[in-house]
Amino acid sequence: MQLIIGIIFLIASVITVILQKAYFELPESEVKKRKNIGDNQSRILSQTLAYGPAIKVLLIFLASLFSAITFTMLTTVLPVWVSIIILTLIIYYLSSLLPNTKVSRIDSYLVKLLSPLINKILSYIAPYLNMLYKHLARHYVKNNHNIFDEQDLLHLIDKQPNVLGNRISSETIAFFKASFDYQKLTVKDIMIPNNKLKALKASDVIGPVLINELHQSGHDYALVKDKGEIIGLIAFSNLSIKSEGKVLSYMNKQVYFVNQSAVLNSVIKAFWQTKSPVFFVTNAQSKVVGIITVEIVTNKLLGNLDKLNLDDYSNIEAVATLPTNLKD
Repeated sequence: MQLIIGIIFLIASVITVILQKAYFELPESEVKKRKNIGDNQSRILSQTLAYGPAIKVLLIFLASLFSAITFTMLTTVLPVWVSIIILTLIIYYLSSLLPNTKVSRIDSYLVKLLSPLINKILSYIAPYLNMLYKHLARHYVKNNHNIFDEQDLLHLIDKQPNVLGNRISSETIAFFKASFDYQKLTVKDIMIPNNKLKALKASDVIGPVLINELHQSGHDYALVKDKGEIIGLIAFSNLSIKSEGKVLSYMNKQVYFVNQSAVLNSVIKAFWQTKSPVFFVTNAQSKVVGIITVEIVTNKLLGNLDKLNLDDYSNIEAVATLPTNLKD
């Protein structure tokens, strides 16, 4: 008879842990959101969660009480050392294994079945349990999910797609991760070095052949040199099939510089002050080693902005139907 009673209280312990898992699987804010859109299970959960920390205290107390009764019953029919081993396994299962399993349909059914009884009990003792919780909380430090550095935050961001009920898009998560890389990069890391750019002489004549060579270079700008020294830039966008004359006539005569060791935000600051979309990159010896554009910097943070056709921005109907985010 004692063994049967012990098994009954063991089952009761398991049920209390299942209830605790089901009640606190989601943050209370998420439960409220789901309740507001008509989710019946969330409506049931929110009624109990409205009692505050009392539900947690009650379930922990019941699980401990039922486990103690189970142990007491076992010791009457089994040797004490066997009972201790069994109780140790039970505690491990209830505290480590069971709480980390997913909420099943049976678990949800138990919540629906037992919540009215739990709510009735809490209606009488919730104020006292909440007072007890506040007293204990003063001496309890919760270390779970503390964030001490960027790696901790990145770890949480990496786990977010697997969080039950996650509503943060993959694009937003990718943006957060890209922003960390963005903060660590310097101008040198993403600039276009001189050896990747086409170089023209200031005296070169503009014509179809030269324009085609610029187009095939794959870059929006080319270096302009005079007597071997870089004196400016020429933008491919400033040329057309009808362009004629010398490179010097189409060259950007006003140039600006950023240091190769500067962070990327310095390019945005320079753009804000100069309104220039492109800058020469200089090293510590005041030598031009490449170029960087605002487009390169923003693409590094926001993804490839060329995916949207800029011509659409002159058409109000086309703009109204543009996507609200950029997808891979």
